Amino acid sequence: MIESVIYNHLNHHLNSGALDLFYSFYHRSGCKKITQLSFEKTKLGFSEQGTIYLNKLVFDLPIHYFLYVILHEIAHQFQYKKYGKDYVLDLYMHPDKYDKFWEVERVADRIAIKKTIEILKKDNKKSSVKLISIYNTETKKDYIKKYLKDLNTEINENN
Repeated sequence: MIESVIYNHLNHHLNSGALDLFYSFYHRSGCKKITQLSFEKTKLGFSEQGTIYLNKLVFDLPIHYFLYVILHEIAHQFQYKKYGKDYVLDLYMHPDKYDKFWEVERVADRIAIKKTIEILKKDNKKSSVKLISIYNTETKKDYIKKYLKDLNTEINENN
């Protein structure tokens, strides 16, 4: 199930061929629900097995970035399908496995970029903006590492 606001946003920006590609990818992932929430500005989306949460802020982004965010989260659904919820949860819970977590993010990123370009081509949209992986800098790597450590500390403090 995709919330109507997300469905309408996609339908407003994409032609039927591009929508077919998007929905085919979504359904193959095993994801059951895409919904929107208001949450921390620095996070545009996150996934748990079967559900994707999009920050309401993504609707203000150009369509290629909107697609990139949602497709990145759908790519995580394929990872849940392949490795299981416990694999990804284990990476979150153990900062010492940070390098594996980083690779999970980089793979989802590469898939999202490839699928975004494929869908935009099907829609005959040409973007002057080149999509570049956000998981390709040491700054981002350090940010994610700190995020995981802080999350792990918070989880341990709150049981």
